[in-house]
Amino acid sequence: MSDYLSKALLKFMIDKHKSQYADFEGENKNSKLRKKLILKGYNEYEQIIEQIPTADVAEVKHGKWESEWSIIGNALYFHCSVCGESDPWQHTGRGPASYCPRCGAKMDGGEEE
Repeated sequence: MSDYLSKALLKFMIDKHKSQYADFEGENKNSKLRKKLILKGYNEYEQIIEQIPTADVAEVKHGKWESEWSIIGNALYFHCSVCGESDPWQHTGRGPASYCPRCGAKMDGGEEE
């Protein structure tokens, strides 16, 4: 499974660290050079982050189809453990769907990956 990061959060963290060096006044030539190189590095990180393509991602909900016997319909019904939606494919003979059509939960037993 891939991990996704927020560009805005990365840039915020870089700016936070960069600000620690922006006001630093070194006493000698080496200190000033070090500050210049560090700030240049942070600026390069920001440019690299800006070039990374983004993806529109959403958190995956995990659930399972729970069975329930209905006296009214005299049949076995399945509903989503996340939102309670009934499985519309239960009478087609194809078996329960892999995802809930209402909330999008992945029907993999309710376990996080």
